[in-house]
Amino acid sequence: MPNHAYQPLRPTLAQSSLRLPVALLALSFLLVLGGGYFSYTSDVDLTSLATTTGERIVSAYHSFQGPRMCSMEEYDVGRWEMRREGVLRDMDELIDVFAMGPTQLECNPANKSDDHLTRILTTASYEWHPASGCELVPWDWEAFVVRLLQSYAGLWVVGDSISQQMHLQLLMMLVLLPDSPLVRRDSGTYINLNHPRAPDLLRRANVSDSRAERPVLSWVRNLRLLDGEELKQCWEETGVPSKAEIIDAEMPPWIPQFRAYSAEHDRLLSQIHGGQTEEYAYKPSILMVNTGPHWFRAKLGIKTDAETLAVYSNCARRVMDVVESFPQVQFYYRTASPGHSHCENISGPQLDEADGHVPDNSPFNWNQFPDYNDVWRGLVQDADDSSRYSVIDTWKMASQRGDAHTTPPGDCLHHCLPTIPYEWVRLLWHDLSLRSGL
Repeated sequence: MPNHAYQPLRPTLAQSSLRLPVALLALSFLLVLGGGYFSYTSDVDLTSLATTTGERIVSAYHSFQGPRMCSMEEYDVGRWEMRREGVLRDMDELIDVFAMGPTQLECNPANKSDDHLTRILTTASYEWHPASGCELVPWDWEAFVVRLLQSYAGLWVVGDSISQQMHLQLLMMLVLLPDSPLVRRDSGTYINLNHPRAPDLLRRANVSDSRAERPVLSWVRNLRLLDGEELKQCWEETGVPSKAEIIDAEMPPWIPQFRAYSAEHDRLLSQIHGGQTEEYAYKPSILMVNTGPHWFRAKLGIKTDAETLAVYSNCARRVMDVVESFPQVQFYYRTASPGHSHCENISGPQLDEADGHVPDNSPFNWNQFPDYNDVWRGLVQDADDSSRYSVIDTWKMASQRGDAHTTPPGDCLHHCLPTIPYEWVRLLWHDLSLRSGL
């Protein structure tokens, strides 16, 4: 037989992507030429018709191509706009729009005589629109659960009370849903083997029933991310005096347990590669961290912003060193969100803050939050294996929402839910989905 190279009967995707716009433009061109002739014999403005037709064809082409997915940096550039439908009518509509289960939301009005529910609905009625028109991967809670099941240790959220808001948002979107197959137990969230949906989710994740022994979602409150001894070491390396009682306080250990999970995952992988086991090859576990508001001079006994930044930077590097020792982990740093002084005077999104809010120097060192974020951006960029590290950057987005803090004027830092925490969850799923090909 002649040795002819195989020629596909259908054009390849690259060929289709090239031929379609060429054909569409040619059609538009012919319509414009035809319009010049037929306009002499007809009352119809065919040139205008051809232009309109061409625009519609181009629009149809973009629809054919599908939405363009956002990068992390691209998504943070945009503006908040009121929903086309207007303010949410009630909690039932809020729950439906944000695809979450019912819970009590903290979003108190500045004036106690004002209605609590009205403020919740109003703050939640603004939608984020990236300037480029890019889109996120559509939310799919079942696919998200499948991805968490595929992680040996699931998703760990570590940080302070603002990170806890992200954990609460995750609970609302995964656990508090009607008929959710997930259950809360101790400090973790687990798949419930007795739930009728559990077998299908485990099958889709390609994991056995033993996966139910480990959490799919864990929350650890650790204000500065390091356990006492490691925090003490990174502090002493800078030569900056410290308050020993602060270093040792409020630092529940999370690193030993996560390290144990990582070591077990490595052991299973080595057996799989050696053909000694039929255990499933889990995808990397997910670690989401943030620290910032509790690095303030008044509490830590540090004299200057420069010293605070020196200690913070060195301890951030120590965290990265710890994470580097976990080879089977996908690491995310969530940027600190800006506080807004006198947020009780802000009634809606601040579009003039689109380039990023510059916070005042508050008792919690809000003015240093941009510096803290830059430290982590640099560490992630310089990581040896940058594919394992990401920054969920919502600084510009959050800068515009001085109207959506929980308890003005007393608390102008925490967010009303869902607002910004909802975007954190969506961005996490977006990135995980693109990485996993889900």
